[in-house]
Amino acid sequence: MQTDQERDIEERLNDTKITVVTPLVTLEKRLKKSENVEDMCKALYQFLLDVDVDQKLERLSASASERGDLEQSSEHDQVWSNVIEVLEQFVDVSGTEKMSVKDFASMMDAGLESMSFRLVPPALDQVTIADMERSRLPDIEVTYIVGCNEGVIPKRPQDDGLLTEAERTQFESMGVTLGPSATNRLWHEPFYIYMAEASPKSQLLFTYALADEEGSSLLPSSLIRQVKERFPDVKHELVEHEANGVEFETQLQHIAHPTQVIEDLARQFQKYKHGEEISIAWYDVYHWLLDAKAYEPQLRTALDSLTYKNEAVPISETLTNQLYGEQIEASVSRMELFEQCAFRHFSQYGLQLRDREVFRLEAFDIGELFHAALKEISDYLKATNQSWKTIRADECRDITQKSVERLLPKIQRNILESTNHFRYVSQKLLAIVQTVTQTLRQQAQLSNFETIDLEVQFGKGTSLPSPVYPLSNGTNMLLRGRIDRVDRSQTDSGSFLQVIDYKSSKKNVIIFRRLTRYFSANACLS
Repeated sequence: MQTDQERDIEERLNDTKITVVTPLVTLEKRLKKSENVEDMCKALYQFLLDVDVDQKLERLSASASERGDLEQSSEHDQVWSNVIEVLEQFVDVSGTEKMSVKDFASMMDAGLESMSFRLVPPALDQVTIADMERSRLPDIEVTYIVGCNEGVIPKRPQDDGLLTEAERTQFESMGVTLGPSATNRLWHEPFYIYMAEASPKSQLLFTYALADEEGSSLLPSSLIRQVKERFPDVKHELVEHEANGVEFETQLQHIAHPTQVIEDLARQFQKYKHGEEISIAWYDVYHWLLDAKAYEPQLRTALDSLTYKNEAVPISETLTNQLYGEQIEASVSRMELFEQCAFRHFSQYGLQLRDREVFRLEAFDIGELFHAALKEISDYLKATNQSWKTIRADECRDITQKSVERLLPKIQRNILESTNHFRYVSQKLLAIVQTVTQTLRQQAQLSNFETIDLEVQFGKGTSLPSPVYPLSNGTNMLLRGRIDRVDRSQTDSGSFLQVIDYKSSKKNVIIFRRLTRYFSANACLS
């Protein structure tokens, strides 16, 4: 017969058994039902939530912080994020692979053993400068996310390694472990931003620059636009570098170092030049700099800007030849650009300036996709001894889909897979290319023209030379370019050529009579 104490112990043991065994049995069932590594990771993650591991670690971290043991508090705080990171890495690397529970447990043990903790010498009140990607800091009151400019946050990935994406995929399929690719870093960037945004207890501040050190304008990040859309009433404050006002005490806040103050002095004198009142503090700064001979060159350069006039003068013939060369090889697009804006032509072809790379889908990218897809399909027809006239409709649809799907990841670092919107756009682009190829097939069946060449280059050093156009300054201009497709029809009256240029945008077609006569003459001579 059991005593009351024994019954109490037995009840507590049974309660403990239920508390411990029930989640483990549930985990075992989920693991057995798992079809791949991703399902196993989800089962383990759900088990950790069922037993409140995240909340227990949070309580341990808070308890250690209250005792003043900030290092241990930081360790407890990092354990949960590190475990989640290990699970995410397993999903990224082997998510679709099938694996036994034993092998999964071994892989999980290896992942947990490799975990490391990043500890900063703690203090109760401190300012910590941290990397958004690597840092997981506990108990943050205020977070400043600095430098929210385009290309900085989210960070523009730079694929400057020795291996291409295709080579990386091949190595990973062979079991070789590599560092994250540019595409993987791009996918992880929103998660790092989210972690930074969710880190503070009381305040979250974003900062971005309007211009760089040279005065060139900078664009705010898309993150700033998203914050404004979600929180239209959020406070937006402009922090000016320039010293405004005339109060003596206010101006003293901007006077710190001679190199910095010389720039501010030039701005203040510029205001005085335009009739504005400035503080007497700047006259004292000016006289101090005059006495300090070490800063005389910088002071002279800065003050010379007060009398500088930006007057454009014609470029000399020598400099023009250095920029463009004594013989110009130009395309029709370049001539159109010069007609639209001579300065833009000078910037692009003279100074060789290029637009800043922006992670977005441009019309140029869509045009390149259309051209590349039609080129691949035409090459396939040539390799299989077929033509647009003879290929079957179902085969045409199949080869078009395969070609477009192969080309889509190459556009702007796989931008068409970055969001649901772009995935929809990719489906629309596929539908457009399908329509174009079916139209080309139907046109070929109704005409006597057969494709004889693709992407025919004309100009200097090609089989189709260009005529020389003398310009008024004595320079010669040669026309160069590329013909997307040339078709030929052989009839009793002779050979007829059809020159086709693919266009992916609405554009007025201007026929240059002189150019037409030139190609006709070459065709007759051939």
